[in-house]
Amino acid sequence: MGQWKYLALAALFSGCTSQPAKIESFQCAEGVSPKECRIECLRHFTTEDPDFQRYDANGWLVAVKMTEEDRWLWAFTPASHPAHPAVIRRSLFWLPTASRIETVVLCGFEDEARCQAFLDEVSRNNDAIREMGYPEEPAYYMYEVIQTLREVEWGA
Repeated sequence: MGQWKYLALAALFSGCTSQPAKIESFQCAEGVSPKECRIECLRHFTTEDPDFQRYDANGWLVAVKMTEEDRWLWAFTPASHPAHPAVIRRSLFWLPTASRIETVVLCGFEDEARCQAFLDEVSRNNDAIREMGYPEEPAYYMYEVIQTLREVEWGA
């Protein structure tokens, strides 16, 4: 898995406000776990930032941001998914001679085995992205990644 990077977001994010969004304030409902609260805050971040294009893919909330600085693809699990609540952030890097995806996953629950199963699923889906080959244009790369994920991850 040399080019794939998996991190536990819990260690990466001390709080949702560490994201580059301008979130004035965000509060979760009483009784919501801190991990689940981070996911709800990140969902809020992707829905409030006008640079994100959002759509539903078979219940998954998919948010794409494609600017000069950022090439992000966020996918929030639907309530029917075994790993719900969870979020995947893929950062896409395209260079004239190579492309790379860095993947970060946050599970909003304490069950480590369930989270590991989700990480394994995401890893297999990233293998499918890698197998699609190397595109000539960065916008086409994002398009191909989304089409591949529609088939292998979101079932849309």
